[in-house]
Amino acid sequence: MSEVIIDTNTASVAEIEAAIEKLTAALEGKKESAKREAAEKILEIARAAGLTVNVEGLKQAASGKGSRGPVAAKYRDASGNEWTGRGRKPRWVEEYLAAGGNLETIEIK
Repeated sequence: MSEVIIDTNTASVAEIEAAIEKLTAALEGKKESAKREAAEKILEIARAAGLTVNVEGLKQAASGKGSRGPVAAKYRDASGNEWTGRGRKPRWVEEYLAAGGNLETIEIK
């Protein structure tokens, strides 16, 4: 990496702007490097603990376990519509509840 030394009292505007550009690029590179190192440390610690984590900026997870597969339905209406109970309620559940229904009555047992 090149060193940037500038006397702001004698430098021209163009020279100061060029120095700022070099320093900004160097700063961004240092930040990215620090983020990458921190993410790798997090993954290393997670792997050692047997955890799976997703660190933004890295493409791998801490363990290679992958997804756990589909989830069984927890609720079913008379028309055969099903919902796992996870995430946003489907429209048919919202309509059923708005009409005075109770989730316990459509729970699959």
